[in-house]
Amino acid sequence: MLGLSPEIRIDVGEGDGKGLILQERERRSGTNARKLFALESGVRTLRIKKDGEDSTVRVFEGGMDFVPLSGGDRGRKRRIADFEQEEHEGEADHYRSLEGLRKSGENPDDRDLEYASASGSEGDYVTAGGWDDRQKTVELTRKVNEEPGSVSAWLDYVNHQDALLASGGRRTTMAERKSTAEVKLDILDKALEKCPGNEELLVKYMDIAQVIWDSRKMMTKWQQMLKENPTVIGLWTKYINFRQTDFLSFTYSECVKCFSECLTTLRAAAMKAVDRSEDKEKIERIILYVFLRTALLMKEAGFVENAIAAFQLMIELNFFAPPQIAAPRSLSEHEKVLELLDTFWDSEVLRVGEMGAEGWFSFVQLGNEGKAPEAQKGTVSPDSLDTHDPFGSWVAAEEERMGVPKMPARTIDEVEEDDPYRVVLFSDMREFMFYFTNQAARKRLIDAFLIFSGLRPLYEGAHMSSGGAEATDIFLRNELGQMDEYLERWFWPKSEGNNNELIGWGGMELEKKAPLRGKPFQFSLRNFPLSEEMLFAKSEYWISAMDGPGGLKREDVEFVGNVLKMLVTQLNDEQLAFYFLAWTWKNRPSR
Repeated sequence: MLGLSPEIRIDVGEGDGKGLILQERERRSGTNARKLFALESGVRTLRIKKDGEDSTVRVFEGGMDFVPLSGGDRGRKRRIADFEQEEHEGEADHYRSLEGLRKSGENPDDRDLEYASASGSEGDYVTAGGWDDRQKTVELTRKVNEEPGSVSAWLDYVNHQDALLASGGRRTTMAERKSTAEVKLDILDKALEKCPGNEELLVKYMDIAQVIWDSRKMMTKWQQMLKENPTVIGLWTKYINFRQTDFLSFTYSECVKCFSECLTTLRAAAMKAVDRSEDKEKIERIILYVFLRTALLMKEAGFVENAIAAFQLMIELNFFAPPQIAAPRSLSEHEKVLELLDTFWDSEVLRVGEMGAEGWFSFVQLGNEGKAPEAQKGTVSPDSLDTHDPFGSWVAAEEERMGVPKMPARTIDEVEEDDPYRVVLFSDMREFMFYFTNQAARKRLIDAFLIFSGLRPLYEGAHMSSGGAEATDIFLRNELGQMDEYLERWFWPKSEGNNNELIGWGGMELEKKAPLRGKPFQFSLRNFPLSEEMLFAKSEYWISAMDGPGGLKREDVEFVGNVLKMLVTQLNDEQLAFYFLAWTWKNRPSR
């Protein structure tokens, strides 16, 4: 009703019809709900005493050196009345009196608190959880002041702000969340002053800032952070995630440039690290991760030739290098190794993955000579767009073009299309190359190639769990985007023989049963540890780790098989040989 409190409502079920019955609406959310529950369950809530409710206590806590006494007969009469009342209550509070038993504990031990009544305001109440949160805040504040160099103490203090925000017991607003995030950033600013360059604090800072800042402000802050902390590896990883997912600032060329800058910084840090140290192994692992992310971005953006060329060069450098080439210990030595690899690539002899290729070391042993492939001639069928279905025919034409093999072309090849990216020069891939000194990193390079090809990783996949980092990385686990055939067969079957209606009503398309409903193992989203049974399993009977050729098109299956065969011959790895045998059984059954 106009003019009344929002808590007042009209009760239409009461009254005789000659007037309006007004009642106060019950509030069951937030702190009031806890008060009502406390009253019903017998639990008593506390609230903070306000100024003036206990003048004596307030005087002592205010730091005054005397207690003011009321003067005059009026004060004397009040003191006598108070004394008589206390004497009467003293008799009633005798330990044998029932009244005394009932009134015992009427005031809490803490003189700053009192028991709350149901009519009190929300701001007066202190629940047990809220009181604990306040004490925790005091403890964390004291700890960061006493130990300013403790990163864990600062992080605990920052994370505690979420507990304070949630302590109200109600849904928080955007303004409250933004205000809490700003408080966190202020705390982290102080923490970085005491612990400059700490990776955990820097990453935490940018994670929180991304929630409340716009894209332009984030980009400015990222540039500042990376300029001030160029060797913080975790910060670079977080930065490439931001650049690849930020809608406003994303472009393919800028994102690839970002990956290149990251690899340049990581390469310099790896050269400074001590060989066979834990730091160097960690840096090399991150280098491989960024390289894989770069290749996947190239492939998904349509630059498949560049992505395949990047893996060809990386495999040649790390597995087929001439024996006289040692692991570079400085950036200058690294550049000399790349110059030799440049000579091999630009000679345009057979490369790893191509039929008849023998590897870089064979090229050097033959005096920088090797087998050269015959010139290839690419043909593209003319577009045939249907005027009655222009969009559908355009999609079909694009899919046909995507089905054409995308192996890197050579300068001698005749490319019908005017596509400058078909021929990949070494200078295009130079900044992404790295020579791994750690054997574990080299095995992960094989796993990276398998992930790039849409296959299950071999070494890491043997211990993969559904909650592990390998299984939950959204930048690596993108099989659903490459499984159009499976998705159509499962969720949008075209066969009229399976149009069994499950759900159907006006205005909605009928849901159809998938033709593979009786064979659930044929759904090819793989997320399980690798085992021998799964390598050689038939998908119609059991879960198979080798369903389909993976992310590459069917025409490129030969490339994957040739790479695996060359690696098996070169490394003499029994585990890899077993994997290659299972892959051949699935994809080359006639061989």
